[in-house]
Amino acid sequence: MTNGEVETEAEIPTSEVRRRRGISMVWIVPLVAAAVAGYLLYDYLTNVGPKITITFPDGQNLTETATIRYRGVNVGKVLSISLNENLKGVVVEARLDGSAEGVARTDTKFWIVRPELNISGISGLSTIVTGSYIALEPGSGDKATKFEGLAKAPDAELEKGGREFVLRGDTLRSVEQGTPVLYREVQVGQVGKTSMSDNQSGVDIRILIESEYVPLIRRNTLFWNASGIEASFSLFKTTIDVESISSLIKGGIAFANPVNSTADPAEQGAIFDLLETPPPSYLIRANNDNLHLTLTADTLGAVQQNDRVYYREFPVGHVTHIELSRDAREVEIYLEIEQEYAPLARSNSVFWNASGLHLTAGLFSGAKVDIESLESLIAGGIAFATPDQPGARVTSGSVFVLNPEVKDEWKAWTPNIAIAPPHTELAQNPATVGSSREEMRKVQEALKLDGHYKGEIDGLYGPETRRAITAYQKAVGLDLTGIPDAATLAKLAP
Repeated sequence: MTNGEVETEAEIPTSEVRRRRGISMVWIVPLVAAAVAGYLLYDYLTNVGPKITITFPDGQNLTETATIRYRGVNVGKVLSISLNENLKGVVVEARLDGSAEGVARTDTKFWIVRPELNISGISGLSTIVTGSYIALEPGSGDKATKFEGLAKAPDAELEKGGREFVLRGDTLRSVEQGTPVLYREVQVGQVGKTSMSDNQSGVDIRILIESEYVPLIRRNTLFWNASGIEASFSLFKTTIDVESISSLIKGGIAFANPVNSTADPAEQGAIFDLLETPPPSYLIRANNDNLHLTLTADTLGAVQQNDRVYYREFPVGHVTHIELSRDAREVEIYLEIEQEYAPLARSNSVFWNASGLHLTAGLFSGAKVDIESLESLIAGGIAFATPDQPGARVTSGSVFVLNPEVKDEWKAWTPNIAIAPPHTELAQNPATVGSSREEMRKVQEALKLDGHYKGEIDGLYGPETRRAITAYQKAVGLDLTGIPDAATLAKLAP
């Protein structure tokens, strides 16, 4: 090796390798990123709830950005919306939050909240701004991930003890969801879902009755459509019936229970017929003071429900309803005579059709036109008369024959029958009930001691005093005049 080569080799520097302690700055960023990702993954896994599937009849107004809410708080979100296999509904896949995992139970209810307008008002207004969402009512069954969504929100009244019933009718007319259900013109419930009946022969109307009114519904309760106006027309008479102003505007279904009904309460889901018109008043309006009679006739003639009943051309009652006899051989006409005129009807009274004109003609006798009265000609009606020697008093349920024409001799009868004048007349003419107001006080005191009068001792003759006198007369076997006549005063005297 030459001297030149030695010198060159000696000049080459050597490197010393040393191991650095700690993590290189190059790895800090990836490690931080991994830590953040790990935390986010942990947070997601610990806060995410189960994935659930909900089937709805339709997905109107629902989007894939919709949320699931409970008590106004978001507890999940929609992941996807698609049609089901038979194309008759939609399938919504959603993810619940971890905090809401407990609501995924078999009997949990889900429904879509969307803006709705019906006859009972507007609901879901907030969704106009925020969009439709899925609401839920937690159940308490086993854990589940598949649910059948409701077509509408569950009825809160059912949760409070309300009860649902089904009415079956021929048509809906103006009934729809939200239509009020009325009892004595007070709203006690409303119509829920309406649909065709199973055999497609009519409609099924589901009604929800509020919990406090559920006891009103009995197994024999009568329901009828009270929507709008009912009108009937004839040659001489027009009848217009409106249940109430509310039902005229919003429609309605009314119901009542038969007189003296002892039927058991109706069960949840019980089915009733929906009548097109109100039932006869005698079925649902108790008035034990009035006299109820039945007339039979071969033909109805011009008689109609609500026609007046006349005595000597003076109205004393009305026709409550008309129907065929069970063997369909006769027409049965039911009358209600007001209490104060009940003594006029006796066992030998005769009734005839006073509606319209009666024409009698003969070859030599000429023609005769008979009209009971102008009012009966226009409005129709039934008249009756009692012989000069009146028979026994009759009771409710008595049956008479309705004659097609009147005989002159009947109109000539003028029996002397005491009747109870209206209480207004008695109040204006105290002499008819005693010598003074003081005597009426004594009558009230005696009736009170007897247990028949519960009102104030004021010496005034009013409805309560009249009822008490009538009850007393019935108890002691006197004629039911309703006034303190001589016979009644004699019995009351100590």
